[in-house]
Amino acid sequence: MKLRFALSGSIIFEGPADCVPPPGSTVSFVVQSYKKGFQFGDHVSATVTDDGTVPADYDFSEDEVLVTLAVNDLVVLNSSK
Repeated sequence: MKLRFALSGSIIFEGPADCVPPPGSTVSFVVQSYKKGFQFGDHVSATVTDDGTVPADYDFSEDEVLVTLAVNDLVVLNSSK
């Protein structure tokens, strides 16, 4: 399975996963694209959200399931600068 995290609708992380973190979980990852002041390579912590504005998406149309989850409350743990 591939897991993607989206911030305001833009994918900022994609990688392999064995599980799907539930809403309210804190996740940490390295940002893979620029978004809202976060730089490529920043190590961040975020909260998986389920506020209804961006629903979780489970795509079973390919051989590998693609899961997209919204995140918010990002905090930079280690800046790439």
